[in-house]
Amino acid sequence: MRIDSIHEMSCGLEARISGVLGDAAVTFFDPLYCLNRDRYRPGSVVEVELAGIAYSLWVVPPETKLQTAAGEVLMAGAAVLLSAGKDEPAHADGRFGDEDAYGVGYIQQPDSFPLPDDYQFCAPVNDVEEFEIDAIPVWRIRSTVMRVHDGLLSVDIDIYATRESMPHDKMPVQGDEISGTLWLQGILPPR
Repeated sequence: MRIDSIHEMSCGLEARISGVLGDAAVTFFDPLYCLNRDRYRPGSVVEVELAGIAYSLWVVPPETKLQTAAGEVLMAGAAVLLSAGKDEPAHADGRFGDEDAYGVGYIQQPDSFPLPDDYQFCAPVNDVEEFEIDAIPVWRIRSTVMRVHDGLLSVDIDIYATRESMPHDKMPVQGDEISGTLWLQGILPPR
């Protein structure tokens, strides 16, 4: 990811990092920023491990279609990550673009969420793991949220969800398509 800007918070201990991943603008929250602040410089290229914490998550019913510039296409395999913090009138009608070409993740920032690191997503499920944190069940759902560089590179992230974020009884399994909203976080790998 090429870094464009750093927005420090909490007396410089945490930050929102904005940059370009492939051909998409992305902003994420780095909770370990204080350990790596010297590695973030505008214009630098860094390797970032991204993950999402789901505010909401549900399984998309099979045969669901997505309206695109090329017409209706099946959602199956779509990888769409829509940022939700800034106004972008070009996508205000909820239409994405031509995902049927290679499942490109488009970035959109309507006014529906207040923060630039909140995202709406639609993603195929690659793997699901259930575990517990302090006796609370948590699901780690490995999903493809974007495809960049003309579809040659998939951006896979772990999306963490609890029962509270999944109001429906159906738990996702490998091969499902999921949709929802998440808080995008990222950290730099250890040196």
